[in-house]
Amino acid sequence: MDVKQTILQATRDIVLNYRPAKLGELTRIDAELCKLNPTLCDDGDTGKIAFGPDNKRTKLRTARFLTRKLNLHNDFLNDVEIRTIQTNIDDILFDTDDLVKTFISTGEDIRDNYSNDVGGSSCMSGNCSDYVGLYVDNPDVYSQLIMTRGNDSARAMVVKLDNGEYLLDRIYTDAEDLVIKMENYADKQGWLKREHLSGNDMQLIVTGLIYIDGEVPYQDTLDRGRIRDGLLDLMADTCHDYDFTVDNTDGSVEGGYVCDNCGCHLVENEARRFNDYMYCECCFDDIAFSCVNCNNTHSIENGILIESLGTICEGCYCEDYTRCEICDEHVLQDDSRFVESTEQDVCNNCLEHHFQQCPVCNEYFEFGGMVRSLLGEVICWGCLENSTDPKKAKHNKLIEYPGQMTFDFRDDIDVTAVDFQDRIVAGCDRSTFQRDTPNWYFSSPLNGRHI
Repeated sequence: MDVKQTILQATRDIVLNYRPAKLGELTRIDAELCKLNPTLCDDGDTGKIAFGPDNKRTKLRTARFLTRKLNLHNDFLNDVEIRTIQTNIDDILFDTDDLVKTFISTGEDIRDNYSNDVGGSSCMSGNCSDYVGLYVDNPDVYSQLIMTRGNDSARAMVVKLDNGEYLLDRIYTDAEDLVIKMENYADKQGWLKREHLSGNDMQLIVTGLIYIDGEVPYQDTLDRGRIRDGLLDLMADTCHDYDFTVDNTDGSVEGGYVCDNCGCHLVENEARRFNDYMYCECCFDDIAFSCVNCNNTHSIENGILIESLGTICEGCYCEDYTRCEICDEHVLQDDSRFVESTEQDVCNNCLEHHFQQCPVCNEYFEFGGMVRSLLGEVICWGCLENSTDPKKAKHNKLIEYPGQMTFDFRDDIDVTAVDFQDRIVAGCDRSTFQRDTPNWYFSSPLNGRHI
């Protein structure tokens, strides 16, 4: 049998169907096969390819030969495509039934199979294997059919029903061709198969199971339950006489979860997790909240309620929000401004109604902190009194004042020198002013102050 041609043709078929843009790789693969000279193993070892010079022949399993020697991975083909090539090669070169190992597991071996992801990962495999105690504690009812071929595997629970028949439950696998082999095995044993059950079959029931709440795994077929005299009964939905569904992934029987605060049972979509504890909605709302901004869960003490938005965490608040010190409302930082003259965070609305912007320095001041200059502009006292900038100094004038003078005072802080007609008093030290409502006046002569 031409092993080289079998490998090349199986690879060409997959590349043509799934990776036509990489047909050029077949030239490289053909050259590699010529150098490796692959054959069947002289010792009859099935499932392996022999290769190398005559005086130093080596053998590898088919899948490893494809990846390690022909480099079919590395962004060329994916795992599924490589597995398909391997299966096609093995079907031609070997008696594949000899490659498949079949065995039945019971007790703790079932837990080990789940823990090691035999048959691929699922909601009960890996770290969740602690939830399959029901299978371990009832070995007269539950066993597990396992098939392996190289690195491929498949698993399915086998259930002894109350009527004495056996049911092959759902098949889990990382190699689809093993599904057919599992079904063929079940047919030879005379087992019922999940895929071919009648919708009117009332015999799909097993009763009197020993169980521990928290160790009842998700059920694919017998997914209805009831508790009688402290024992668990499982049945298909066609039996009707049940109290709850057994479709939780945390090993619990009724409701899926138990609130760690009040102890009530919860269905899975109502359970809320916080700090490794499970809570019902009511208890969760008393101790924690989900930030409407980042969607993370936080302690209720770290929440800030924004009426127009909801509750957000301190981190999101500090990053995006502030509190207006005038109206006491929470606002976006982009909709607020820090006013240096009063050292306050102020929202845009309060800024408009309580402050005025100096056109010279562009800072904001309360309405009482502005004055109209001789040029008619309303500016801050600081720009009027202390400026040495020529642009700002144009507002200053040197005027002699003969003693005490009185000025009109209006709500818009338009201070006008009555005695000097259109000249506006500015630039003087405000400590020299006194207010005698509704007038301001100087308490002492100014002696030629700059205004």
